[in-house]
Amino acid sequence: METGPTAPGDAQVKEFSDISGGSITSMHCGGIITKLYEIESLEELHKLLERFDDFLIIGSGTNMIFSQKRFETPVIKLGTAFEYIKIEDNETISVGAATGIRKLLAFCEKNGLSGIEFMAGIPGFLGGSITMNAGTKDQGILEKVDQVELADKHGIHTLRADEIPFGYRTGGIPDRTVICKAHFRLKKKNETAVRKSIQSYLLKRRHQPGGYSCGCIFKNPSGTSAGWLIDKAGLKGIRIGGAKISEIHANYIINEGNATPADIIHLMDMIKSEVKQKFDIELSEEVRIVG
Repeated sequence: METGPTAPGDAQVKEFSDISGGSITSMHCGGIITKLYEIESLEELHKLLERFDDFLIIGSGTNMIFSQKRFETPVIKLGTAFEYIKIEDNETISVGAATGIRKLLAFCEKNGLSGIEFMAGIPGFLGGSITMNAGTKDQGILEKVDQVELADKHGIHTLRADEIPFGYRTGGIPDRTVICKAHFRLKKKNETAVRKSIQSYLLKRRHQPGGYSCGCIFKNPSGTSAGWLIDKAGLKGIRIGGAKISEIHANYIINEGNATPADIIHLMDMIKSEVKQKFDIELSEEVRIVG
C-alpha cells in the first residue's frame, strides 16, 4: 500500500510498503518488498541515496525475480520524470533511464535515427538494458552509447562509454549507482530504412514464447546457445509446480499462473545440472534472483 511522501511537502518521493514482488516483475511471482520508493527528480534521488548504504534499483522488472523471503533492502524505482527522449543535435539523443525500449525505437524510426534497431523485441526500460548490456549475441546496447549519467550518494556523475568495462550481458556499471540517462550518437537514415531494419529484428524474435517470463534465463555460452543445449538435454516442457520450461524456446521458463520463486529456482538448478552432466558446460544466469 502507498504510505505517502517520505517527508512533509516532499511530493517527488512516494513511499510504498509491503509490495508484492510479483506485482512489479514480468515473471509475476515473488515475495514481499518491505519498502519501495518512487522518485521524480534528480535532487530527491540524490537525497535518498545519501540515506542508504545499500539499495536495489528496479525498472520494468523484466529480468528480476524476488525470492519468497521478505526483502528488507530498500527498492528504488525511477518515475515518469525519467521517461523522456530529447534530440541534442542532428544525430545525438539523450534518453531517460525509465524510457521503454519500444518507445525509444519508435522515436528513432520517426526521426530516421539508426544504430539500435537490434534492440527491437527486447522488453524493459533503458536503465535495465544498460545495466545488463542487453542486445543480441553479436552486439549490446552499450556499444551505441556515447555517455551515461549516474547518481550515487556523492552526487551526479557522467561516464564516457570508453570508461565503462562492459561485455557480453554485463554493463560494467559501478555498484551502488543509479543510471539516470544515456546519450546515443546514431546515424541519420530515412524513416523507411529504419522501419525495415526494426521489422527484420522483430521477425527474428516472432517465435518468442508468450506468458509470464523473464525472457532468456541463461546467457549463451561461447560458441553455442543456451536454448539449444537445454533442448538437446531433453528438458523442454518439464514442469516443477507452476513453472515450466517452454516448448517453444527452451531458454524460457514460463510462470503458468501459480509458480513460486522456489519452483523457478528448482527448474534453473535442474537445467544447470543436466547441461553440465551432458555437455560439461556451466550455464550462467541472465536473470537476477534477489532476496
